[in-house]
Amino acid sequence: CVAAVCAGLVIPVLRLVRLVPDRPFACWQACTAILGVGACFFNLASMVATEAGLPEAHFVAFGFGGAGVAVASAALCFKASSLMPRIQETGGWLATILFMAMPLPQLLRNFVTPEAARAFAPGVAYLTTCGNTLNSLRAIFTKNIVWFWNVSTGAFFAGWLTVLSLLLADCLPLWTFLLYSVSLACCTAFVYWFNCQAHKERFPQLVAFAFGCAQDPSKAEERNVELMGEMDDTSALEERQARVGRDQI
Repeated sequence: CVAAVCAGLVIPVLRLVRLVPDRPFACWQACTAILGVGACFFNLASMVATEAGLPEAHFVAFGFGGAGVAVASAALCFKASSLMPRIQETGGWLATILFMAMPLPQLLRNFVTPEAARAFAPGVAYLTTCGNTLNSLRAIFTKNIVWFWNVSTGAFFAGWLTVLSLLLADCLPLWTFLLYSVSLACCTAFVYWFNCQAHKERFPQLVAFAFGCAQDPSKAEERNVELMGEMDDTSALEERQARVGRDQI
């Protein structure tokens, strides 16, 4: 494990200083993506098998991990031309799936066993919601769909759904849940409205981005640079107008 972590840190650095050619680095990315899919399957299966109380949970986890490696290998072998250009996003999507799955065992315990919900601190869910909602502002503005789904699932599963489980377990008063839900809805609406105004887009375009139907990332980055240039031009114009006003005075 230590060797794998060290290699994962060193090889990208060597790539940055142009010591690793394109083809070996592409092979490295493909191998890490395959192992990442297997690790994701392993973790999810281990989580479910452990919570279900299966006697041989580790065998189930290893079986699903091997299946994940096989599926990812087959996909890269038969669809390499279409998958390799997006291989860099694999780590982000796998992390998103794991982040989404992390609160699920606690959620199941909260819904099934009220005693487990009473031992859970609601402040954790509140802070998780705040952090993910704030991050969503930047994720949408930069048109980073992986980041967007990461923070969205975090706010929903580790935030709102967790607070709902506490309400159903009689650990929270109804007015607290309603205040929290309304605040979350208002903040989310503001984030979407603000980004629509910043990008001069309409809400359907934002929905298209969320479901992967928006423009490609390179065009989105060009649009971000253009917007920043417009903001700089506006600031320079305002500064010149202020200087002229001071000279007249």
